[in-house]
Amino acid sequence: MDQTATLLVSELPPDFAQWDELLALIRRAFAYMDGVIDPPSSAHHLTPENLKSKAGQETPFLAMENGRIVGCVFAMERADDFYVGKLAVEPGLQGRGIGGRLMQAVDDLAHRRGKQALEL
Repeated sequence: MDQTATLLVSELPPDFAQWDELLALIRRAFAYMDGVIDPPSSAHHLTPENLKSKAGQETPFLAMENGRIVGCVFAMERADDFYVGKLAVEPGLQGRGIGGRLMQAVDDLAHRRGKQALEL
């Protein structure tokens, strides 16, 4: 991450409309798994429409840098914890703390909701 860039992590805004861009990020982030895991990553089954539906059932967070989506994570609240899915960081920016910031946002949400655990 550029030292002058500002990384903002926040819940997905209600008027979010960049579903194609978000899907492209997820697919880039999970591409390294192609041919490595069986069955293939569920990222291949995502569409802009079902990603939007997923966002309506879970709490998604975005990491934005200079107006560009550079990471995301989805958190599904369950009885005793939150299930964390689709944690994705732009491949060229991995290893710079973006994933950690996204996970911290989910952890903060879990604590606000009285949950003591996350499952990835």
